Amino acid sequence: MGVYIDGGSCVFKMKKEDVAAALTAAKGLVQSGGYAEHYAPDWREKLLKAPSIDEFLRIANGWITTVEDFNITGLHGEGEQSYRSEDEELFNALAPFVEKGCYIDIETSDFQKFRLAFNGKTCERKEGELDYDNNIGIVEAILKDKKMLPMLIGVHPVLDERIHEVLKG
Repeated sequence: MGVYIDGGSCVFKMKKEDVAAALTAAKGLVQSGGYAEHYAPDWREKLLKAPSIDEFLRIANGWITTVEDFNITGLHGEGEQSYRSEDEELFNALAPFVEKGCYIDIETSDFQKFRLAFNGKTCERKEGELDYDNNIGIVEAILKDKKMLPMLIGVHPVLDERIHEVLKG
């Protein structure tokens, strides 16, 4: 069972050379029982017969891809969409083929806000948080002082990742 998607935003990119492998991974997930196992057999058959990743995503949950020069450059929902927890399994199967740094932000009808973040290998669900105290602004200001950053390593794993990215760049 899922909840309706009420809004969100997305940065979703896949290179044309990865599109066929992404479709193979998605169909493999269906065949393994890791996706759509509780759905009608004819629906699963439609997924397995999908000729492209674009069609697979449309059948799976109404996702529409934007394609330019055979590269996927965007993703958005079509009509009333629901979000099921097993959709995270699908996006995790696609994650090795989605460009690192891409994300799907989702707001649901039951007031959930979360992000599916792609790191080049996996897709991680990150719960959204409201920040009325402007802590995000404080963190951004701290990240600008590169000399101080090594002293902050170990404070929090998410901050460690952000520090690593800043120091790497």
